[in-house]
Order: sequence, then C-alpha cells, then structure tokens
Amino acid sequence: MPRPSVVRAWEADAVKTPAVIALVIGLTLNAGANILMKVSALRLEARGQVSAIGQFLEPWFVVGAASFVLALVAYRKALQSFPLSVAYPLMTSCGYLIVLAASFFFLKETLSPKQLAGIACLVLGVWLTASH
Repeated sequence: MPRPSVVRAWEADAVKTPAVIALVIGLTLNAGANILMKVSALRLEARGQVSAIGQFLEPWFVVGAASFVLALVAYRKALQSFPLSVAYPLMTSCGYLIVLAASFFFLKETLSPKQLAGIACLVLGVWLTASH
C-alpha cells in the first residue's frame, strides 16, 4: 500500500514554513488558553460563589476558550504537512514548557527539583523529536 504523500513530504524535508508557523501559533495559543483558564479560575475563586452562567461569561474564560478554538484551527493546518508522530509531541511538550514558565514567572508557582529535571528531559525530548 502506498504511503501518504504527507509522510513522503516530511521525509524529503519539504515541510513548508507556513506549516511550522501554524504549529508554533497552535501550540502558543493552546498554552495561552490553559494559562487564561487558570487566571479565570483564580478570579472566580476570589469572587466567591458565581452562577454556572457567570462562570462561562467570565472574560478570561471566554478569551481562553476562543484561544483553544484558534489553536485547533492552527494545529489542523500544521497537520497537513507534519506527521502526527512529530507534530503531537512537539505540540504537547513545547506547550507544557510554555505553561510551566508562565506559571513560574507570572502566577508565582514554585518548581521542585524533580520538575526541573523533568524540564531538562522534555527539552532533550523536543530536540530529539524535532531532529526526526
């Protein structure tokens, strides 16, 4: 059975710059959406009891949900050129690193030595995956 043209394109190093840009936009929007969901949750916690509808109308929640949708659109665009076996590990691990950094610097969450070791492993894993 012939292999899909997407795989042949990847093997020929023919992944186009727009696909790389789409993947970066997708993973950044996805990470940003997660951060916005956390900010929304913190704001709701500070306000106390909020109705179910009020929770969905919280501005940071709305922007975060829109970011998730836009991330999916960008990611799907990237998948037109990237094999899933490369795009998904990059999407999840790079997104995790962005969320981790934002959590540390902006939300003042702490990082344990085990987490720092995990970050080192992720960076190595991203490099190995991207060097496919």
